Amino acid sequence: MEYIEKFSITIEELAEKHGKKQQAIRNYIDRYPEDLKGHYRRENGSTWLDEFAVAFIESRLKPRKVDNIIINQALEDKIRELQDKLIAAHEKNLELIEEKETLRLQAEESLRLIEAHQKDQEQIQEELTATVNQNEELHKQLQAEREARAKAEATAKASAEATETLQAQADEQAAELERLKKRTLWERIRNK
Repeated sequence: MEYIEKFSITIEELAEKHGKKQQAIRNYIDRYPEDLKGHYRRENGSTWLDEFAVAFIESRLKPRKVDNIIINQALEDKIRELQDKLIAAHEKNLELIEEKETLRLQAEESLRLIEAHQKDQEQIQEELTATVNQNEELHKQLQAEREARAKAEATAKASAEATETLQAQADEQAAELERLKKRTLWERIRNK
């Protein structure tokens, strides 16, 4: 049983499977005896091969012409498929290049707008600073005018008070003068 499990296929079956003559398979065994040692047995007129021997021989078998045609057709199909993928990738690459250029132009425009905005902001800031300075100057002038007005009002009040005082004195002197004028001669001599 162990023998059948280990050696699972005969030379005849392997030759038939690959469309080869039995002698072609035997030639591989004769050509590579060291490599295949212990991987085949001869029994009852048949040579049995294990999995290693089958894989070893199959790796060295030349494909049949029909197999070559099928392989060539498959390769041509694969080449066409790869060419289509390459064309698609190239087209996608061109699209990406256009998109990159568009984005670059948009970025440049955005940068230009940002710089213009910054210049506008700087100009506005300068104007604002000038306006603030002007307002401070006007505030100082207004404060000075208020102080001058307050002084003028104080001076006017003092003048008014002085005027009232002078008027009162003038009134008193006028009354005294009037009294002195109305005095009699005798009162004048006595200086009353």
